[in-house]
Amino acid sequence: GRAITETYQMPVTVSAGQTNTVEYTSTGRAVIGQVVTEPGGLSVDWQNDVHTLSLKLPDAVPSARPNWEDYATFEAFRKANDASLRSEAQTQQARQARAYGLEIENDGSFRIEDVPPGTYELRIRVTKPDESQQRNPFGNEQELGSVVRIVVVSEGKDPLDLGTLTVAMKGVA
Repeated sequence: GRAITETYQMPVTVSAGQTNTVEYTSTGRAVIGQVVTEPGGLSVDWQNDVHTLSLKLPDAVPSARPNWEDYATFEAFRKANDASLRSEAQTQQARQARAYGLEIENDGSFRIEDVPPGTYELRIRVTKPDESQQRNPFGNEQELGSVVRIVVVSEGKDPLDLGTLTVAMKGVA
């Protein structure tokens, strides 16, 4: 019932008949901080939503995904869609992409391990929990508040402390 966020990904290409050895390590640093609401003291289920820290790619290629309505059959669309996903530009972008999911504790604190240097976009979104206790996989929940920040992670071994981030809550008195 939870959304899946690709995190700490490492693309690997393996050709038929080939053996690869993969060494999966990171030399990044921890990024830490705490999220609070404005007004303060509100009870928030931080685990209800997906929060991410994503590398900003300067040469991000817009996805040129085919529209299924442009194809006579589903099979023709599927082939075109598969080809677009395997394009050189999309493969290069996937190799460069980095995203890290934030697990925010009940007190609003978070820690992300092994973040390599770079410029990232931090996205924290708070939505109204569904009364039925079922998660909505399509992200259609009512947004109560959000914060988006650019985060520059420099070389270093000590944790990068983002301090306290405030999420202004909508319609809360």
